Amino acid sequence: MWVYSRYLAPSLSTTDFSHALDTIAFDARGRYPTTIAGDFNAWAEEWGCPTSNISGRTLLNAFSTLDVVLLNEGTQDTFNWAGAGSIIDLTFVSYAAVKGYCQETLNAEEMSSCLADMHFFLQARTTLKNAILDSKRECLLKLCDAAKQDPWGGAYSELTEAAALQRTLNPLRRRKHTARNGAYVGDRGSNGAEVAEAGRSLQNNKAQGPDAVPNRAMKVALALRLGTFAELYNACLREGTFPRRWKVQNLLLLNKPGKPPGEASSYRPIRLLDTVDKVFQKLISKRLNLAIDAVGGLSPTQFGLRKGKSTLDAIRTVTGIAAEALRGKRWKGGTKKYCLLVTLDNKIAFNTANWTRIMQALRRQRIPEYLIRIVDSYLGERMLLFDTSDGPKEYMENNVRWSTEASHA
Repeated sequence: MWVYSRYLAPSLSTTDFSHALDTIAFDARGRYPTTIAGDFNAWAEEWGCPTSNISGRTLLNAFSTLDVVLLNEGTQDTFNWAGAGSIIDLTFVSYAAVKGYCQETLNAEEMSSCLADMHFFLQARTTLKNAILDSKRECLLKLCDAAKQDPWGGAYSELTEAAALQRTLNPLRRRKHTARNGAYVGDRGSNGAEVAEAGRSLQNNKAQGPDAVPNRAMKVALALRLGTFAELYNACLREGTFPRRWKVQNLLLLNKPGKPPGEASSYRPIRLLDTVDKVFQKLISKRLNLAIDAVGGLSPTQFGLRKGKSTLDAIRTVTGIAAEALRGKRWKGGTKKYCLLVTLDNKIAFNTANWTRIMQALRRQRIPEYLIRIVDSYLGERMLLFDTSDGPKEYMENNVRWSTEASHA
């Protein structure tokens, strides 16, 4: 039995409330039997509330893809305040767990019986695990005694066969390796947990890309076919290939507030990506960050596009330097200094970054070769689709592509 318990405060925004429920539904999908219980602070007529609010509709929508039924009958309030009551403590259970019972007649005694059966199951499972461990330990001791009595007998044969099997399976397993400087840089394989984590980070309210697949649908697909997606991403990492189909992007221009509509600088461009591409990029980004941290990490004074850092950190650093310089006296051997601040603004710096320099920097940092190949493939032949007054247009970004082959020449 998989049990989920959660409290969702009434002060949560609709986005945070929806994200919390999607996380539960994503993890519970495919697991049986399941119990989901908690104080969700949601109202809906389905569980006896006089009206339905947006939280109640969001909860029903999130759990609609799960094979669960609601145990609340709506006949008794779970919360009372100032003479008014509501049902905000809910319990959802897999249909298989209550099959044979009628939802309208499931009383406290029957629920207690179900919980008792679940407790018995957990105890029996623990007993079985302990018995398996004891059996393994006993077999190992017998094998050791047999090896002492006859080193070249049955024990030797079993160990030889096990070693041969180990050599066969090792290439199929995920292995950690070390760069030439001895720093851990991870492995090339992408397992299901890594893909699932990347999928959970997708936000439901983001716009769709050229594939027109919503993030919510991608989460459902990952839950149902997680192994298939892991195999797909593994093949891309192994071959160092970023599929060309995932490089197609839709360009969307957003007008900056207060800017004249007739100037190009008045618009903020946004590129909409395929959903399956977003998950793969999250995998690559996480591995790049781990590899860079393993060789010393980025400069502590780089604040842009870094998790946990913002403009406020940059301002705090600058004001700290200025305060230190101005501390003390300026005369008679004082330590007070002058402080000069120079600011530079590199126009559209991110979009004009030199791809060749990026690849050279990755190689200087001794980033794993498979990551260099996949980034090289990612940067080349990127297709941008956009609408104009003359109809749809496309633009191929490939003018400064750097190749790993050329770097070895």
